[in-house]
Amino acid sequence: RPQRTARQGAARAPSSAARPSTRARPCLPTLHLPPSHMASDLSDAQNLTLGATAAVIQGVLLQPTLYWKNAYAQGLPRPFSLNPAVVYRGTGASIGNEVVQMSLQMASTGMSRRWLKSTANDGARGSEDGASPRAVPDAATSIAPACLGGAATAIVATPIEHVMIQQQLRGGSAAQAAAFIVRGGREATA
Repeated sequence: RPQRTARQGAARAPSSAARPSTRARPCLPTLHLPPSHMASDLSDAQNLTLGATAAVIQGVLLQPTLYWKNAYAQGLPRPFSLNPAVVYRGTGASIGNEVVQMSLQMASTGMSRRWLKSTANDGARGSEDGASPRAVPDAATSIAPACLGGAATAIVATPIEHVMIQQQLRGGSAAQAAAFIVRGGREATA
């Protein structure tokens, strides 16, 4: 068996520079914002406006899928209608729900983040060893305020969601659907 020289061995195995990368490359550009552009740096009015604007866009774009999901869950005979008069029934309640949810969540998340950062920095400033203020971990400043924001919205959003589902199921206005719910699911008597 002949011995291979280093040169022959190198010729057979391509170098790592010649091999194609096995890492997945994103097909869309990724937007990397520095931490200074977070919800805690916006005013409460900016957070509310941002949340409301996003909610209107989302509400209009996703209304058909929301209707299909609810119609299928309720066992309607033809849940996957393409008729805009049917699919967009309840859009007012849906957009109202989304505006309230996103605005409240954006504002409460921003307030929670500011509070968490100020609390952590106040605790670090009062340290007796004179150490520099400790940074708040990213997980604490991202996850905990988002959870608090979600909990705040659930209290408001649940009744609105119920009105929207009744409106999709029964038709009519949001006020009629709300009145039906208040009457305990009974039709109005004349």
